[in-house]
Amino acid sequence: MRAVPASVLAWTLSALLAIAVEFTQLFFPPRTVSLNDLLAEWIGAGLGIALWHSAGERLAELWNDVQRGGQRGGRALIALYSAAYVGFGLFPYDFLVSATELAQKLASPGSSAFLFTESCGSGLSCA
Repeated sequence: MRAVPASVLAWTLSALLAIAVEFTQLFFPPRTVSLNDLLAEWIGAGLGIALWHSAGERLAELWNDVQRGGQRGGRALIALYSAAYVGFGLFPYDFLVSATELAQKLASPGSSAFLFTESCGSGLSCA
């Protein structure tokens, strides 16, 4: 039952970090503070905690296998690397928290239904 207090503490610290980051942006003129950013960061912290509860034990087992080495450790390393590669490959995440934001994003010139090409030039180079 230690998981619940630890999760609440982790989410609280994540929320405080998000607030600190948003507040710090006030001192860098081109940056702006957004309540939507805070909401997305808080949701992301909650999803991360939920993901850890569902897959954390398996990830820890894989890491232990990597540390032990051998063929099983090699397979575990490939699995962890693949998961990290897919996760980083999806960056930058662009969380939209309202239908208005989604409509604006889809109406922008560099976007299509699910592929936003403005930041990387074309759909092929984004892929």
